[in-house]
Amino acid sequence: MLIDLTEMITPMGAKSQCILPDGTKVWLNAGSRLTYKKSFNEKERVVNLTGEAFFQVKTNKEKPFIVQTSKLSVKALGTTFNVKAYAEDKQVTATLVEGIILVEGKGADSKSFSVKLKPRQSITLKESEIIDKQKLTEQKSPENSKSIEIAPSVEVQEVINTVKYTSWKDSLWQIEAENLEDLAIMISRRFNVKIYNESAGLKDYRFTGTIRNETLEQVLNILRYTTPLKYKVGKGEVWWTLDSRLKEDYSKVLKSKH
Repeated sequence: MLIDLTEMITPMGAKSQCILPDGTKVWLNAGSRLTYKKSFNEKERVVNLTGEAFFQVKTNKEKPFIVQTSKLSVKALGTTFNVKAYAEDKQVTATLVEGIILVEGKGADSKSFSVKLKPRQSITLKESEIIDKQKLTEQKSPENSKSIEIAPSVEVQEVINTVKYTSWKDSLWQIEAENLEDLAIMISRRFNVKIYNESAGLKDYRFTGTIRNETLEQVLNILRYTTPLKYKVGKGEVWWTLDSRLKEDYSKVLKSKH
């Protein structure tokens, strides 16, 4: 039986915003897809997401709002949260700004989990092959925020600044301690370009800053001034690599600060 669906697609290099039939506001990031049944809000409120979206859910205690991704689902009554679930990424992350959400899914051991998040908390479900812990652990993150692994591959983190996870939807894009390998993916989606990372060592460098309405070239120049990055721009493509000379200068500056 065919199911009548409404589909929203945001292409690479773009962002979009819409209001669902129940009054919920949705912001879709680049390269994202949101679908829901035509009968949405009649008996239930369920949407399916591939990519990233920010939700400002209209309150309805009788009909929970549910976001389904390939790896987990998020249930809310009336709240504000972000879900990042790109098919090609190695993890899925839900970040709560206001209200309460219930996150359900399966960890690396295939056991089901159910976690209730409070404001300024984030949950991340990672691919099993990049997790080798098999017991509950507690550790400090680089931001001095508490991070707790509640199951293999499932981690809940206290978030000091949720803007880091949600600013993509605004004109002011705040980037905090993002390594260049992951930042390349974010930039490729935002500007609809393919970025070829030709140096594995770039993942050891992190960038923190604020991007307003800069062009791709301007963003790359900012990165070049703050990291040992060398790049070349083609038509819809960027090649970047580690500049050995800049790397030496960068290391000298870091040593002088210690």
